[in-house]
Amino acid sequence: MDQQRELISQAEFGRRLERDRGAEYTRAAVSKWVREGRIPSEHGKIPYLDALEAFDKHVVPKTDSGAVEVRDPAVDPDTQAQPTIKMAEAKLRHQALQTAKAQLDYDVARGKLLDRDAVLSENFAAWRLLRDQLRALPAKHAARLAHMTDPIKIRKLLEAEIETMLDGLYKRIAETPDTVRSEQAEALELGL
Repeated sequence: MDQQRELISQAEFGRRLERDRGAEYTRAAVSKWVREGRIPSEHGKIPYLDALEAFDKHVVPKTDSGAVEVRDPAVDPDTQAQPTIKMAEAKLRHQALQTAKAQLDYDVARGKLLDRDAVLSENFAAWRLLRDQLRALPAKHAARLAHMTDPIKIRKLLEAEIETMLDGLYKRIAETPDTVRSEQAEALELGL
């Protein structure tokens, strides 16, 4: 029989890898590589030499720790360095990302973190209101100021109006986090 087309079972392929590569590979591992398309198969059997070539291209042999590293089949090993990652390392990275996301969600729920766009929108509205009030100041007090002759009274009237406007701006900006927090809390309750 031509060895190129020799079809063998997955368990036999694992045994031959052990014999040829010096490391033990289970039938389950070989089956997984077949399902992932890393090793070719024909009707449940494996063409030995084709599979051996695919193994060398897409699967890194076991390390001293016993972990099998899998290469990305989309990357050509002749043109680029193979990015490899151990399964334990991938799980650890995934767990770290989940922990970070959970911490962010917790901080948002507690009100320690706010939605940047909502805060910017609220602050923009507050400053726009102040701008509009300052622009309306001359029209609002023109008639009254025309009859006033005492410069001290004019100054006090204008200072009082500007102080009222600035206090309103301060209150609105100080309340922005609470407004944004309540909007975020409603969104969390609704599951958005």
